[in-house]
Amino acid sequence: MILKASPVLRVFLCHSSADKPVVRILFHLLSVDGIDPWLDEKNLLPGEDWDLAIRSAVRTSNIAIVCLSKSGTNKAGFVQKEIRYALDVADEQPQGAVFIIPLRLEPCDVPDRLRRWQWVNLYERDGLDLLCQALRARAESLGIAINLRGISQQALSLFNPSHIATYGFDSRGVLIGEIFGLTMDGKYDEAQSKLESYLKENPDYDLLYYHTQDLSERCNQKDRAIRILSNTVPQIESIQPLWAGRMLKIRGTSKITTLA
Repeated sequence: MILKASPVLRVFLCHSSADKPVVRILFHLLSVDGIDPWLDEKNLLPGEDWDLAIRSAVRTSNIAIVCLSKSGTNKAGFVQKEIRYALDVADEQPQGAVFIIPLRLEPCDVPDRLRRWQWVNLYERDGLDLLCQALRARAESLGIAINLRGISQQALSLFNPSHIATYGFDSRGVLIGEIFGLTMDGKYDEAQSKLESYLKENPDYDLLYYHTQDLSERCNQKDRAIRILSNTVPQIESIQPLWAGRMLKIRGTSKITTLA
């Protein structure tokens, strides 16, 4: 007997290239059970026709999240085509269905074409919670089970409003997105190398915490997480004892007392 694959909520991430750092992190957060996010750099294959592939991706998606920023809304180019494709598909949806979600990454004007839909502000404290409510409502209407439990916890750090304002649109945001992307792709050594480089310049211990949490809980790499924590927690204890204690509690790693 051939088992049918469980349905997933297909989410298209419409964005401008300038917003790639934040959107990469959003892609990581949405890569959970029951959700299949679509991001050009992850899903487009070499040699594919951009226009045809993106048009097809929008049409087969259940939701299109249109990411908006000051630079993105003022630019002409492919993102405007993506919005146009999304609007075409939205016109075909049943009345009342959630399909287009305008997501403001920072304070900016919402284009007139998108003003008929209620937008959400990712840079506000409850922004991601509201986005998750919309995703959950759409999934339930389609009979799809999604797991959003881990998103809110990680978002407290990754999408903290002050963090978005600080690094959301610069090279640090790009690097954070790369670290999580490499981790989810199973390229653990490369992810760890980039993480170590990042931490030398930015002692961002919440990022270290969520990285090791991903290794332990999402990637079945608990031993690797323990090794990383064994080599970093002792030096963190003297600087940030609260963070050190929190890291030691990741799935049984509290027994670590010496360097590996």
